[in-house]
Amino acid sequence: MKKKITVIGVILIAILLVGGGYLFHAHKAEEKPLEQTSKKTEKKLEKPDEDKKLEYANFEIIDNYNIFPTDKDKEILKNDVESLLNNFGNTLFNIDSTTKDYSETLKSYYGTTDLYENSDIDLTVNMYKEYMGIHMESKLKNIEIAHILVRNYTEAKEISVIGAYHIHAKSDRMDEGDYAIPFNSVMCVDLTDNNKWKLYTMSYSDMYKEKGFGLAKMDDGSYNIGIKGELVISFDFQNVDDFINQTEAPAGHTFKEEDYDEVN
Repeated sequence: MKKKITVIGVILIAILLVGGGYLFHAHKAEEKPLEQTSKKTEKKLEKPDEDKKLEYANFEIIDNYNIFPTDKDKEILKNDVESLLNNFGNTLFNIDSTTKDYSETLKSYYGTTDLYENSDIDLTVNMYKEYMGIHMESKLKNIEIAHILVRNYTEAKEISVIGAYHIHAKSDRMDEGDYAIPFNSVMCVDLTDNNKWKLYTMSYSDMYKEKGFGLAKMDDGSYNIGIKGELVISFDFQNVDDFINQTEAPAGHTFKEEDYDEVN
């Protein structure tokens, strides 16, 4: 797998708002979450205007190809997606010092046929290592979905889902509190497993304070989602050792190398 990962699918350039200490950036729903996913659309980056007041991103299904034509079809799609995301999130974020390696469970939510070639399934083991390396303890509160974008992919049904996991957590690198982790996930229907939705990618890295966090619709005619909030920490699932053994402490924290576990 290539060393570089595109964070949150297509999280854009972060800009500091005057006097606020907030970050505001965007990511694109039609974007490939990993650099190697060549079957996805090409990357486009654009920076939102920091002065714009954007509309809150209420849940919607964007189906320009009428692949899910009825309200019942859409309701089933929503329920299936929420179930998959909840299963993944309940495994990923309900953790403490006694939690055993759950990487194989996370992998079970991914498809493994040729349709899922070049997925980010191998990063799941690094998620566990990284959380344990900073002694993270957390509980999943709920999942927020901004939108489900139906892709025009002929081999199987495919969607891009943008949303956020909301958790209560603490670790060596942040105080105990409520946090939000925005994500961009691509899912495909597994033709070999009763047409169940399976993960192709689950891209996320940034954690924000819950207070002040929000997902907003961009007004540029795209399917971008804006992210507003105070950034607390950015994970690096491609470089676990570098993340755990970083030499600079986050703002407000004192870094002591002996406080961090070595991950091999």
